[in-house]
Amino acid sequence: MKGCPALLAIVALLAPAAAQQDETSSQRCRALAAAQDAGTFDVAAAVAALADPDEAVARTAAAIVRHEWRELPDALFLGLDAAPHSARMLLQELAQAPRPAAAAWAQRHAAEAVGRSLDDRCLALAARGTPLVAAEVDVLLRTLLQGEADDGFRAALVVVPSRLVDATVGRVHQALQQGTLDVERVLPWFDRLSARGVQSLLGLVLTLPEPVARTLCRHVHERDPAAVHAHVQLALDGDGPIDAVWLAFAGACLDRPARVQRLERLLADADLPAGERDLVRRALVEAREVSTVLLDEVGADGAQRSSLAVRLLDVAIDRIPAARLCRWLETELAEPTARALLRRARLEPELEQVLVDQLLGLGVAEGKLGQPLAAALVQNGSAAALQRVWPLLRASPRWAEFLDALGRRRAPFVHELLLTELQTKVDDVDPEVRAASLDAVALALVALGDRRELQRLVDGAPRASANDVRRRAHHVRPLGAREALQLLAAVPSVADVDAAAELLGWAATAVDDPAVRARLLVMWQGPAVTLEAAELREVALRALAGSPYRDTLRDELRTALGKGPLPDDLEPLPYALLASMPTPAGAEDLALCADLVLVAPRTDPAREAAASERWPDGSFGFPLVAAVAEKLRAVEPARVEAALAAAATAALADPRHVGIARQRLLVLWRELAVVPAVQQAAGMATAALALAVGGPVDSDGPAHLYAAAAASQRGQLALAQHHAERAVRGLLRLPEQRRAARIFLGERDPGAGHDAWAALAARPHLYAWQQATAAGEAAAAAAALALVREFAGHDVAVLATVPKSTPESVR
Repeated sequence: MKGCPALLAIVALLAPAAAQQDETSSQRCRALAAAQDAGTFDVAAAVAALADPDEAVARTAAAIVRHEWRELPDALFLGLDAAPHSARMLLQELAQAPRPAAAAWAQRHAAEAVGRSLDDRCLALAARGTPLVAAEVDVLLRTLLQGEADDGFRAALVVVPSRLVDATVGRVHQALQQGTLDVERVLPWFDRLSARGVQSLLGLVLTLPEPVARTLCRHVHERDPAAVHAHVQLALDGDGPIDAVWLAFAGACLDRPARVQRLERLLADADLPAGERDLVRRALVEAREVSTVLLDEVGADGAQRSSLAVRLLDVAIDRIPAARLCRWLETELAEPTARALLRRARLEPELEQVLVDQLLGLGVAEGKLGQPLAAALVQNGSAAALQRVWPLLRASPRWAEFLDALGRRRAPFVHELLLTELQTKVDDVDPEVRAASLDAVALALVALGDRRELQRLVDGAPRASANDVRRRAHHVRPLGAREALQLLAAVPSVADVDAAAELLGWAATAVDDPAVRARLLVMWQGPAVTLEAAELREVALRALAGSPYRDTLRDELRTALGKGPLPDDLEPLPYALLASMPTPAGAEDLALCADLVLVAPRTDPAREAAASERWPDGSFGFPLVAAVAEKLRAVEPARVEAALAAAATAALADPRHVGIARQRLLVLWRELAVVPAVQQAAGMATAALALAVGGPVDSDGPAHLYAAAAASQRGQLALAQHHAERAVRGLLRLPEQRRAARIFLGERDPGAGHDAWAALAARPHLYAWQQATAAGEAAAAAAALALVREFAGHDVAVLATVPKSTPESVR
């Protein structure tokens, strides 16, 4: 890189001088980027920037050097050797994505030197980019054992071959045994063990102090449960004592009677230490194994034992004998036992009797104990038991809930019990309260399939609460046309808008009937003079959007969008149509999605300008675009690309496209990030439009990224190279670009061979190699191929696209 007179100005800008204190870190980073674009960011400027105390500035310089400098001259390395802080900043960048051109320099920094820490040496080993050898693994191990492990150690650990980590198990074990190494600090080291290394570690674990051994086993168990379970099973099946370390993981291995019996014998041993006894209890509870000895243990006094009893009730309520449950209902375990009985398949006569007696003794079917006791009886109790507690159920505020539960039972006596209640006269009860109570009975009968009381429910619905109407609609849907029309006629008389909306929603379940649909259409097309009327209009609209009339609504919306601006009274229509859109969307619905994204802003420029001002950076906002994206996620990428590409082509041909805010496209792309293939398809389809309309400078990177992919797909490799170079500038330079890089490129995982950031840096050269290869230009192809390898870092996908061997002429 050539120097220029502007160098002194750049260095002055980077220096933390008092005259420049008012300049922000972001401005200084952008100055570096501008210097790189101008060709004035040379070696001296880079070394100075890498040494800057502002980490953002230093990281920007490191990113530019790593991702954009085609050559790393010797002068750069000489300058870095004289500036240790600068060297470390570049090594941190190279540790994630090495450059072969820097390998020899990194190797020199991996050597022992005065003032160079072990962690710095580890960082250099990671930046070198090649797997470590045994002697170098020793450097990492010394770093760990001496407590110097930091960023460099973690970066180097990624490239350590597992077989070499396996060889260190003995030394690390010795340090743990002697207490000179903290177990929490060594856990990342063991993550690099192979399966054989894990077995070696577990074979030595019993010689470690128990807290250390258990921590190690727990860590291994999270990664490879089978490895720990193999040792646990050997201990359970053997004749010798079972170490407490293995007891902590025994629950998952109690898959045969002999193993269960082994632990039950331990539990019966009065001399078993308290800590091991607790582990045995927990293992048996985890395995849902119920025995007298375990029930005696967990049901005894003591908070810890009671918590195990509660856990046993949660996981094994059907296995606990009824006699034991009866006993627990008389202790402090009464409440959790009553709650657990809701999940028990049947109530034995003696257990049912205890429930009835306790509930009658309480005198109310509510409260922490009364409510679950009553619910258990309602759910599984016999006819005789329910008849005894029926007055308490009727008097409970949870009467409707109890009836709902009864409505789900299919026992023959339930129907008769409900019919009897319907015909029973109850004195000293307010008539309105009694009417509501009988409505709840009628609803339970309807839920059982007896629709003779449906008319009662319809008649009483206009007087019911919103929650009660919702409950009726849940059990009776769809309504018949006659009942629906009756409810529609009553809606205007209901003062509570929530209840009116529920009433309308229930009536709308009959929307397939032409007469009902016509009434709903009148409501939707009528004026919304109040907020309450607007809410009811939207309820009618949602029903129509889920009916055969949906296609008509969709066509009307597309026509209205084309004329624009969309009238205020049609604002709910796009959301209703999106909510009712089939999955995956059909061709007409995809066209609607494209119109919502690309036609609406052209026909309503004022609203688009206001949205652009309100959400200027494209990181959020544009709620309708986000709703469209949610629907597109379920569509095949090729169909998304085709629909949006057609709409984008039409937009570019329309002079009004200049009013489209690029931010809306950014929101679309961001919202599709959860389905990368669809995100890529949408981006490729709309990238040219995004670049044509302009927008925030920080949005250039994603737009060029997708434009490069689209050009490559069309075979326009020179254009693809142009866009890829600008995507690198727009996504990989500045610290504030990194969030966008994660969204549009993906997270980096160099250790697993995935680094989309390095892959992007290599992409311009990949396109150049493809061009030269197609043109038969051997020298140019070889040079481009070398640059692909230079920039690809650890990304195996890029490296897999190019030949593994280099022609002799390039070596």
